[in-house]
Amino acid sequence: MADITQIQLRLATPNGEDVGTDGDVFLGIAGREFYIDEDRDDFEKKDDHIYILGDSASILHAEFNDPRMQRLVTDDVLKFPAYIRFEPENRDDNWLLNIVQVTVNPGPDQIFLTRRHPSDPDDDRFSIWLGQRRGKILYLEIEPRRD
Repeated sequence: MADITQIQLRLATPNGEDVGTDGDVFLGIAGREFYIDEDRDDFEKKDDHIYILGDSASILHAEFNDPRMQRLVTDDVLKFPAYIRFEPENRDDNWLLNIVQVTVNPGPDQIFLTRRHPSDPDDDRFSIWLGQRRGKILYLEIEPRRD
């Protein structure tokens, strides 16, 4: 069991018409929910970006979304469900999500979570729509260690 000092979240929206959003995005992990946003137009088509929480944070409102301030530990990642939650701007706001990858404490003892996707991340058949009428939560799974 170690303190969680950094979380890296990779989110990718594929190319296409009306696939992006200006809605709010949250990461649920270790029994806590974190607000994900940066000072840029994110979650738009062809956007593939890594957000950093905790040490070397890149997100807005980092002081409120810092796993170190919550005293979260790596055992909590295994105890609680991990997910991405989308809060649309309105009933017609939808977001097509292609890649979700979470790395907790990057390094030799990291924990990696993802939504299963094909080896070709550009294959839109495996993308997931989120929205008011499509569902707002996408649960993630822990990838087994590869030693």
